[in-house]
Amino acid sequence: PSPVAPPLPYTEPHWSGIPKLPFHLTVIKNGTVVSQVGVSSKPFHVFGRLPSCDVPLEHPSISRHHLVLQYRPEDAAVATPTTAAPPNDASPSGSSEETTPPSPDWSLFASPTSEAGFYVFDLGSTHGSYLNKRRMQPRVFYRFRIGQMVRLGGSTRLFLLEQESQGQGGVEEEAEREREVFERQREALERMEAGMRERREREAKEREEVTWGMVMDEVPTVP
Repeated sequence: PSPVAPPLPYTEPHWSGIPKLPFHLTVIKNGTVVSQVGVSSKPFHVFGRLPSCDVPLEHPSISRHHLVLQYRPEDAAVATPTTAAPPNDASPSGSSEETTPPSPDWSLFASPTSEAGFYVFDLGSTHGSYLNKRRMQPRVFYRFRIGQMVRLGGSTRLFLLEQESQGQGGVEEEAEREREVFERQREALERMEAGMRERREREAKEREEVTWGMVMDEVPTVP
């Protein structure tokens, strides 16, 4: 008898929905486009090593159920962010990738409560998933925007999110919203970095003044 596939360790959120506009993933390997995967026909797509996955992959570092690409439509109900313990769905060990992921890069993260669009969600894989070369925290939704790339485990395949056509007004509006959100995030990061630099400079100046005062106190007076 055929082996029974393990259950998918993912519950579709109540804010899930199908994109109204056509999108696809361009698959790139060693700098060459090898295929395209449409992602507009259903609310979410599963990536993994099992043949039953929507996007089956053969690399040994990829888990049976590795990652989910989830869509949230604009008219979705207010969401409750999903959190869960990592499933026991690991690939065999032996990869050189780090196994303990760092904290999320919050400049890439957005709660599904606030913004329509695509999200990527690592299913607790052993060898991790990477959004624009940054390792994702497991079982956390990360906003996945047009022009961004995701990579799974030790595979060299890159999945680039793109829109189907530049000629449709709705698609162009979607792309413009993506650019506006990205620009706001970039400006917020620049303000935060400027504030941190100003604080470091102020603290350094204060330390210098304290040190100079101590030196002046030690100068002996001439009788």
